[in-house]
Amino acid sequence: MPSWLADLCEAFDRPQNSSPTKIEPKEWQPAQDSSGFLYAVEPLVTLGRERLHQGIEALIAERAGSLSELPFDPNTVETVLFDSLPVRLLLILSRTMALELNVARLQGLLGGETPAERFASFLQRLKDRNVQIALLREYPVLARQLATCIQCWVAASLEFLQRLCADWEEIRALLTAGRDPGVLVRFSDSAGDRHWGGRTVSIAEFSTGFQVVYKPKSLEAGVHFQELLTWVNQQERIPPFPTLKIIARGEYGWVEFVTASSCSSKEEIQKFYQRLGGYLALLYALEAADFHYENLIAAGENPILIDLESLFHPRLKSDSLNRFSLENTLANSVLRAGLLPQRLWASQEFRGVDLSGTGAAPSQLIPGKQPYWEGVATDEMRVGFKPVELRSAQNRPSLNGVPANALDFTEEIVSGFTAIYLLLLEQREELLSAGGSLEKFAASAVRVLVRPTRTYALLLRESCHPDVLRNALDCDRLFDRLWVDVQDRPETAKVLPAERLDLWRGDIPMFVTRANSRDLWASDSRQIADFAAESGMERALCTLPAQHTAPSWLKLRRNQAFRRRKAKVRSFHLKKPGFWYDLTDT
Repeated sequence: MPSWLADLCEAFDRPQNSSPTKIEPKEWQPAQDSSGFLYAVEPLVTLGRERLHQGIEALIAERAGSLSELPFDPNTVETVLFDSLPVRLLLILSRTMALELNVARLQGLLGGETPAERFASFLQRLKDRNVQIALLREYPVLARQLATCIQCWVAASLEFLQRLCADWEEIRALLTAGRDPGVLVRFSDSAGDRHWGGRTVSIAEFSTGFQVVYKPKSLEAGVHFQELLTWVNQQERIPPFPTLKIIARGEYGWVEFVTASSCSSKEEIQKFYQRLGGYLALLYALEAADFHYENLIAAGENPILIDLESLFHPRLKSDSLNRFSLENTLANSVLRAGLLPQRLWASQEFRGVDLSGTGAAPSQLIPGKQPYWEGVATDEMRVGFKPVELRSAQNRPSLNGVPANALDFTEEIVSGFTAIYLLLLEQREELLSAGGSLEKFAASAVRVLVRPTRTYALLLRESCHPDVLRNALDCDRLFDRLWVDVQDRPETAKVLPAERLDLWRGDIPMFVTRANSRDLWASDSRQIADFAAESGMERALCTLPAQHTAPSWLKLRRNQAFRRRKAKVRSFHLKKPGFWYDLTDT
């Protein structure tokens, strides 16, 4: 019997009201929003909380005597960890519950004179054990998704607490300067996508206000990148880069929390963009990808890269087949890293969106219409679709509350890039020598972006539609849409089984490799041999040519022709912002 089905049997075999309800998070308002839909799965939630409680008790007993004090309060830690679960369950549950709400209204099964009263009547029906079982029988795929989500939440929560206790003394010594951070009071697990069984980058906050970032993935590449920054700082070519404190623990680690802040002068903004240009040179040389606006924080005059999982991104075989395409040409330029402004998904109907680390700004419309709720807390509640603006970002420096425009600081970006890229060329032999800064990355785990995360997210969203929750075959057919790419990208056929496995767990599929490897590893440790055409390290060696020659645009900027060209391109920016052709290595 699958574990999710065993959990369903155990949860619903119990007599109703055998244990008090345990599904109320802090912001519990079932009569005013959709949170009351959770009554339909109360037995499953209660079972999950009981298992979490048992796991915490076992952890406390195991750690008795090994820690002077626990980093959490046993009386409150369950509530702290539980607060994030209802949101995850409602994302899976709400569309089906809204359909059943409208069906019950049309069948005359709801009492009350007003839409709000009939909504409350529906929530009351959901507390009935027979209604709960009937719903899950009609939607067995929904039952599987909910049980799997709770299982993953329990396992990931206990794993976090175990790791927190194991590393508590070092966290205090390195990240708090020995000060007492207090006990855990908040755990936000919405700082990234979910991988590896519901695990995600999370922010742990303690009673004194101290915060630390927990990352359930290898941070070895991040550690080596901080070492590289330290080496660059010693050369004194541009204002020094800030470095992050990282505790790497193999499959997971801890990173100091960075807070966005504004600049106090124009000179600080100039230093910000000069450093950003230096980062661009490093990321270009290290074959980096995916440094969008969520991976950059403007901390005063310091740009901080907060996610370094996509360094040394390998070149896939389909990319090599299309080496002369415009898309591949841009991918071989400094645009590849994702830092520079570039407009995506533009069409006649949609002006596109800039998600880059430098150019992304709020108030942009996200591509396509996004779902939202109409008639919340009434018996006519339904899903609508409308354009949605990009959420606020922390990637742009500001002065007196006004975000800076990167186009006004082109010279700083160019000078920062020039200084650091020429430094890398000059010191190529040292960097690539045995024990050099680049060689340290060779065996580091890095992420491979086989498909856009947006594709996976859309499939996960549609897998919660009632139409595919009655029969698992319908959900399989939905996930089979991934086959569309195989004709143009044959190598993706090798990863389809792993992608389906992750999607069935509610995860964004995750693949990793090593900087010096062409093989791929899936979330279940399955190895896919010879997946890439070139490893990230091989590509990085091509980016740093053996002869000390600079890219052509670096030569051009020394003559008058380049200045005329730059003026022309700058005027082009004013008409169509989002492209930065004068920084590509053409």
